[in-house]
Order: sequence, then structure tokens, then C-alpha cells
Amino acid sequence: MMRDRQRGFTLVEVLIVIAIIAIMSGVVAPSLLGAIPGIRVSGAARDVLSDFRMARTLAVDRGFPVIVEFDAPSNTHYRMYVDRNRDGSYTSGTDTLVKEVTLTNEYKSIILKSNDGAAPADGVDLDGTGGDSIAFQPNGSASGTGAVYLMPSRDSGGSRNDRNRRVWVVAATGNVRIENYNGSVWQ
Repeated sequence: MMRDRQRGFTLVEVLIVIAIIAIMSGVVAPSLLGAIPGIRVSGAARDVLSDFRMARTLAVDRGFPVIVEFDAPSNTHYRMYVDRNRDGSYTSGTDTLVKEVTLTNEYKSIILKSNDGAAPADGVDLDGTGGDSIAFQPNGSASGTGAVYLMPSRDSGGSRNDRNRRVWVVAATGNVRIENYNGSVWQ
């Protein structure tokens, strides 16, 4: 009579698998942790891009200018509103507040700044002269050509350039795009 052998793993086999997993974790974890700031800044840039596109769409749809306005000097907070009285500034009770965003709440350690020497110190230049707001018009155009610059705070001071992003707005068409900085040019 044959006995059924029980199947299973020996203690040595289990220990070898645990050792392999530990070694692989030690190799993979640092590279994953190094990628997190780039992922965060790309996510923040996509959110700003999405909000600019929403503002443009609302302006066309509602027939009023829609303004995206960054708060100086910190510029980590911005709001979007329908400018119903067309005066270029937010008036509570008259204008319609669409959205308020605080980037540092959504994306830890992301700042509005760039290692590009031409970028403004506060990271926002939405009209080519350092303006902190942009109006999307009912015809789809924007009030100026400019950009919002974003980067991980740990890259400030020039330690890395490859994680700099800018959300670029073209005045004539109101088109918006994200560009990456490679240390010398935006692409």
C-alpha cells in the first residue's frame, strides 16, 4: 500500500524566497522613491492644464470671461471664476466661483517655480509681464500668452532640471499644453 506524500515547502525553501524578496526590495525601493517627486509634479501640471481647459470651455459655453487667478506672493493657491461683471477681478455675490485649489494640499512638496533662469520668481507669468491671472474669453482666446511653472521643492536651487514642468497658454487660440524642461530648453 502506497502512502500519499504531503506536499509543501521546506523551511529552507521559504527562507530562500524571503531572502530573494528582501534583496529585490532593497534594489527596487530606492528607484521608486526617487520617482515620486516627478510623478507628483506631472500630476500637478496635468491638474493645472485641466483647470485651464475647463476655464476655456466654460467661457465659450457661458459667454462670459472665465478667470484663473493665482494668489501672490505664495502662489500655491488659485481660483477659477466666471467674471459676470467683466471687471477682471473677483466680486463675491456677482461673479460665480467655480473652483479653488491649493496645490500644496493636493501635491506634497510641489512649488510654483523653475530652475529656468527666465522663469519668474513666483512661478507664474500668465501675460508675459509677470501677471498672476489669465482670462479665457467667450471666443476661446486667452488674455495673454504665458505659463505656470512647477517643480518639486527639493529641486529648487538647480539640483535637478528634468522634473521642471510648465503649463503654457497661447493667447490667440487659448490652447494649453504641458512642457518639460531639460536644463536648457522647454520641450
